[in-house]
Amino acid sequence: MVYLYAADKLAALHTQEPVTAQRIEALLDVLEDGPGDSRVRRRSIRASASPAEQGPVWGFTVRGRDTDYLVLWRAAADGVEVLYIGGDVF
Repeated sequence: MVYLYAADKLAALHTQEPVTAQRIEALLDVLEDGPGDSRVRRRSIRASASPAEQGPVWGFTVRGRDTDYLVLWRAAADGVEVLYIGGDVF
């Protein structure tokens, strides 16, 4: 699994909200084991680039202490790319 733009946020969450970080990590494990699992495909986001170029972007939300966190990801040739971990803006 490759963390594009998301590794720093996950590391910060381990300090700020360790329980939330553990919940996210548990779902990232599910994602790594099987990206087709419905628990990690709660949302589908249309990307501005051609779907043939990048493929669909999927997401799931994890409840935090004071905010909900959104994890966005897409399938890649070598596994999964995690694009975003942060406040749920949708």
